[in-house]
Amino acid sequence: MTIARALARSVESPSVPLSSANLADWVAGGRRTKAGNLASEQRVLGLPAYYRAMAIRAGVEAALPLKVYRRGTRERIRQRTVLDSPNPSQKPFQFWQTMRMNGIAHGNSYALKKRNGADVVVQLWSVHPTRVRVEAVNITGSNPEGKLFIVRDRAGHEHRFTSWDIFHVPWMSPDGLEGVSAMQAFRESLGTAIAADDTAASFFANGARISGVLQSKRNLRKESADALKARWRSRVSGPDHAGDIVVLDNDTEFKPIAIPPQDAQLLSSRQWGVSEIARIVGVLPHMIGDTERSTSWGSGIESQFIGWVQTVVSPELTT
Repeated sequence: MTIARALARSVESPSVPLSSANLADWVAGGRRTKAGNLASEQRVLGLPAYYRAMAIRAGVEAALPLKVYRRGTRERIRQRTVLDSPNPSQKPFQFWQTMRMNGIAHGNSYALKKRNGADVVVQLWSVHPTRVRVEAVNITGSNPEGKLFIVRDRAGHEHRFTSWDIFHVPWMSPDGLEGVSAMQAFRESLGTAIAADDTAASFFANGARISGVLQSKRNLRKESADALKARWRSRVSGPDHAGDIVVLDNDTEFKPIAIPPQDAQLLSSRQWGVSEIARIVGVLPHMIGDTERSTSWGSGIESQFIGWVQTVVSPELTT
């Protein structure tokens, strides 16, 4: 079965297994952007600014202690719960980091609950948001949240759950049913950052780092050209020759190569992409290396961090 046919069948029938990497990218929001690239989650994570921003935001929030209270009260529960050790395959930090990454990128965090014989939740297993559909259903005694979770396993089979089995955190949500996916909402901005990254890589790969050309009015054989290049390099390379004067002979002239304005503008657009990603993920620009417009140090940076915790981190983790 071709990818096109499998894609068409998967859209019509979500039970069709998505075994192709291209199809997985499509499901993960990897449709082509106006920039002509696939803004899939894997490709977006290849952007250094996005990777670092996600690692900082998810890491900071995953490292914070979780306080558990008795339902309907402010009484702390002191004994360890499933939140302290969600499952045997992941350390608590790793589990909550995964949950926060999914929440930041896709607007939703999902985990499958495993219960013991007394119906007490003893394990939590994270589920990637691209494998979950949420539908609104009638509120009943057994389903007080009115949500039906349709989860597709790795074999493509669908399973139906309620909030009794699924731990769901929709982060910013317009209807309370599902959260807003940043991967979808900002796919064009992320696609632009990917295009700038790819174009800059091609720019440097095609000789953008050549500093200049030695041009001679005489016809030089390869041996003579190599000797002239080696002589020039020996005279100008290294800190000992910084600012030195070089005498050229044999009608030789050095012509420096400058970056064309349009190429310089391309490189500056990558810096814009860093600021844009900082806004999307919700971190301070200087946290991911954008210090170009930052003039605050010392107490100024401390105030920015305090403001970041109070306005970004704390509201999302306080219920």
